Amino acid sequence: MIRLRQFVSLLFLLLFLPMEGQATPPKAPIEMRLTGPALPAVEAPLPIVLSVTPRMDAPQLRISFHLPEGVRVIDGAIEQVVSMDAGETRLFTLTVNISNEGEYRFIAGASIEIDAQTKLSSNADLLITIGKRNEKPTAPPQKRFRTKEGDAVME
Repeated sequence: MIRLRQFVSLLFLLLFLPMEGQATPPKAPIEMRLTGPALPAVEAPLPIVLSVTPRMDAPQLRISFHLPEGVRVIDGAIEQVVSMDAGETRLFTLTVNISNEGEYRFIAGASIEIDAQTKLSSNADLLITIGKRNEKPTAPPQKRFRTKEGDAVME
């Protein structure tokens, strides 16, 4: 039994490890993460924070936020161009206001233009739900029935 497990483990490793000469999948040229408030509320300022780390020097890094319909910007820039060094991490905050309950998908993008024909880019998205998400569904009523020993509840 142990030999079979060892064989299966070895087979798994051989199938999924890159062989010599095979390329490993490339990492995104720009590492990004988009976050928002834990408990968003209607008509309250909502900070949307984008963390950006380019993997190469980016003298002309274009940052942009794409907002869903019904969202109003209170503070921050929807689009800007900055200079960043490889490995440097910077936070970009956009404070918005949402006036209705619902689901809102935010998308942020960052791109580096290498030359006229080459552009490297990455995207991050965030789904914010305001309203009914936190309500617990009501349980159906329990059914009671009589037995010889007494009452019982069927679940």
